[in-house]
Amino acid sequence: LDEAGQLVRPGPMGSTGEPDQKRRLSDSFVSPAKRPALPPSSDDKKLDFAVLKYRNQKLSEQLAVHKFEYHALEGKFDDLKQKQKAHHETQDLANKSWEHLVRDLKAISVCKSGFQNPSCSAGPSNVSTDGACIPKDKDFLSRLVETGATESSGCHLENHVHSSTTDVLQNILFSSNASWHANKKSLLDLFAALPENERSRELRTTGTELSLQLNDAIQELSDLHLKHRRLTEKHHEERYLNTRSKAEQKRLKEELASAVAELEESNHKLAVLKAQGDPTHGTPILFPTLGNKSLPEDNVRDKQKELQDLEACHKEFTDLISQRLVEIRRLHEDRIEILNKLSTFQNTLMDFKSISSSKAFQVLKDQLQKSQAELDHCRTLLEKLQVNKDKLIWQEREVNVKVDLSGIPHRVSLNCESSIAVLKQNREKVVDEKNMLALKLEKSSREPGRNQIISEFKALVSSLPGEMGAMQTELSKCKDDASELHSLRAEVHSVSDILARKEHTINESLCRSADAGSETRDLRSRGL
Repeated sequence: LDEAGQLVRPGPMGSTGEPDQKRRLSDSFVSPAKRPALPPSSDDKKLDFAVLKYRNQKLSEQLAVHKFEYHALEGKFDDLKQKQKAHHETQDLANKSWEHLVRDLKAISVCKSGFQNPSCSAGPSNVSTDGACIPKDKDFLSRLVETGATESSGCHLENHVHSSTTDVLQNILFSSNASWHANKKSLLDLFAALPENERSRELRTTGTELSLQLNDAIQELSDLHLKHRRLTEKHHEERYLNTRSKAEQKRLKEELASAVAELEESNHKLAVLKAQGDPTHGTPILFPTLGNKSLPEDNVRDKQKELQDLEACHKEFTDLISQRLVEIRRLHEDRIEILNKLSTFQNTLMDFKSISSSKAFQVLKDQLQKSQAELDHCRTLLEKLQVNKDKLIWQEREVNVKVDLSGIPHRVSLNCESSIAVLKQNREKVVDEKNMLALKLEKSSREPGRNQIISEFKALVSSLPGEMGAMQTELSKCKDDASELHSLRAEVHSVSDILARKEHTINESLCRSADAGSETRDLRSRGL
């Protein structure tokens, strides 16, 4: 096994780097000048037999070791299969849970986006396929959704999860975008509704600065997103280079396997030639000796030349294999280096802790927190001003009602006083007429026809009590009106007390609603 965990087929002629195989290679290709010129004796044959027996014993031991290693690797492979099976079960369960979570999030985000869509009709906008509003200006959230995910995969499940996650992010970001534009519009409306004074101008200036700072923060986030995209593209390029290097390495391995096959074929031919040169399977004799005078000299020379050619080819193949091995090692080192860089890039991209602990992120986070705090302060001031405005409106209405209610008894009292004055004048007139009639009666009693005058006077006197009763009834009516006036004044006082209590209750409810609105915005900001 190499460093990448792939099985490498060892070459039979020294590719494994073992000293005994190199020794066998050197023993197999000894030049003819170094070989003995005499035929092998019985001692040499015994020695060769002992050497072969020793080598067979070593090979059997190595075979036993390899069998033991094979069984051990087979057991490890079975363990890995079991672990992989458990891992697949866990992965299937996690995938099902993830799909269920994505479906729930998608449903919630669709409901949220559907609830927020009617509020984003202000200003020029584009409508996407799911009904969400996208402003035409340079909006960070819409650009973030349009760029998509940074990782791509050929797997259908990952593509499905990626599309579902993109839909969820799209709905959430569109709803937050609509909320942001609605808040911005409401802030502009509140600024327009404020009176022209120094405090309002300071509040407008502060709100404008906060909006500029928030836009700068969003622009910095967009720049970070662009940097992330560049790193992702670089990561994809590294993956592409790694794939190319793997393909090149595979091609080189195939060439090496073909070269090894050719080398084995040449070794087989060499063994056949050795067997033809020595039918007794001893040391091959490739040139004429004292015990082998029957071989023709030309045949021996041809075989010797063929053997030299085979040795030269073997040497060339060995050099080529060594060069290929060096190239494979170099490519393998390059691959390991690329994998290390790739893992470093992946750790850098996925290490949210390092990103969140970076200086730029912390500065941006502090600026966002300051901007959020100032924005909350401005919103609190606006809410307080709105509450004070509502209080002043209610107080003005209360004063107007009190003035109207106080004017009614005054007018009633004026009418009653004028009626009393008229009745007093009428009473004085009646008393004067009575006195005049009494004088006339006295005068007429002295004159003739006084009986008739007396009867008329008596009739007039008898009619006076009726008129006096009518005047008394009118006077009692005036007194009743005065008592009703006092009761109305008491009712006005009680109504003013009830109105004050209602105003206090309304102010408390407004304060509670303002606190609930601030808490809702805090929860919404935390949720986003």
